[in-house]
Amino acid sequence: MSQRIIYKTLFVFFLITNINATCITSGDGILDMFDYDCDNDGILDQFDNDYDNDGILNQFDFDNDNDGILNQFDFDADNDGILNQFDFDADNDGILNQFDYDMR
Repeated sequence: MSQRIIYKTLFVFFLITNINATCITSGDGILDMFDYDCDNDGILDQFDNDYDNDGILNQFDFDNDNDGILNQFDFDADNDGILNQFDFDADNDGILNQFDYDMR
């Protein structure tokens, strides 16, 4: 199999398995990976300092994503809804954590 086919296969696998790559959280029809305002609050993401739009700036917010889990315990690297400590593939790259060298 040529490298080109392998890379194309891996890319398609990534798009199918990585929900973040195909996610539209603001409902505006623009994939989040290309959207400059993912929460549609009118503030560009690079300047947006209130990710969950609760009126509390992130540096003072104990729950930045309003999921009911305090920030200090809430770490979900691939945003799949499964906390890293319970996720067998925490970075959603298709490689189990125990074999994934960049997760150690």
